Amino acid sequence: MSKVLPGPTPGFLVWRLANKWRVAVDRAVAPLGLTHAQYALVASLHGMQRAGERPSQRQLADHTGLEALYVSKLARALESAGLIERTRDPRDPRAVQLALTEQGQA
Repeated sequence: MSKVLPGPTPGFLVWRLANKWRVAVDRAVAPLGLTHAQYALVASLHGMQRAGERPSQRQLADHTGLEALYVSKLARALESAGLIERTRDPRDPRAVQLALTEQGQA
């Protein structure tokens, strides 16, 4: 009697798909000098700005589902690259607002 091996679990398939997606996006944005995570931040910020928002790092972290500390690190790198600007929120000096620069918009 032969045993039938079970197929891959749904969790495994989702994990594989997520990895393939990340690799595909990394390859697509590499010519721009961005990683998948940086692109996710820039694209999300672009959408939020088009809606008239100037989000804080915390709001962008909530929007993207990324950890706030990681968003802060990515934002500093994107600021160094000239793609975003980080400024203190005049209503809350603890908060940092983000906006795309002209280069970031392009």
